[in-house]
Amino acid sequence: MTASPQKIRLSTLTLTLTTLATLSALMPLSSLATPTSGILTGKQQIIIKAKSQGEIIAIKIAEGSSIRKDDVIAIIDDKQESIELQLAKSEYITAKNDFEKNKQLKKYLSLDELNKKENEFLKKKSAYDLKNLSLENTRITSPINGIIAKRYYNLGETVASGDKVYEVVNMDDLIIELDITPAQLKNLKQGDSIPFHAEDAPHKKFSAQISFIAPTIDSVSGSIRVILELKNFKEKNSYVLKPGSLVIFDL
Repeated sequence: MTASPQKIRLSTLTLTLTTLATLSALMPLSSLATPTSGILTGKQQIIIKAKSQGEIIAIKIAEGSSIRKDDVIAIIDDKQESIELQLAKSEYITAKNDFEKNKQLKKYLSLDELNKKENEFLKKKSAYDLKNLSLENTRITSPINGIIAKRYYNLGETVASGDKVYEVVNMDDLIIELDITPAQLKNLKQGDSIPFHAEDAPHKKFSAQISFIAPTIDSVSGSIRVILELKNFKEKNSYVLKPGSLVIFDL
């Protein structure tokens, strides 16, 4: 039996409140009145979008695996692009050879004839470069080092150009964005380290360093945006802190 939307929302709210209560219970009594929460995110956390369209014919790296910058994650059907590239390459080579040959015979040709051959060569070269790029775009690659956090399409499914295909996050460097009151910011400055607890490891204490403090106050909420950074670490070959986790600060 499927739960109603109202029950799902109530369950989510109960879970969030329970998490906040658990984390707050670990904080000093002075902070319980106004706990300040935030969400961990990767400093480099990106959505990769398809640059071509077609069927995904190969998945090279599995979801959850580590990946290096420029590694090929998956391949989109490239038959059409390969054929068009070979044709463009042939036309480019022919135009290039023709132009080079006519340069050697330039004393027998008018300047207009020679310019025409050069323009044709440059046109074919441009077409060849574009087809080469089209073939490259059938390779889905990562622009950063990290871990494949999510895959949006499976093998055999068809993607369109611009579709979200993968999410990759670098787990080593994390950030937390907070909205705090001017009163909370009073004794804080850029470079300060602030302790916090995380739902991933509620009985451990961590700290993050303030890297940015907004110069203005939000006119609606009356809060100030603050960004903190921290290094992640591993225990038993697994990262302790995970992007998307709730954290509670003692301010």
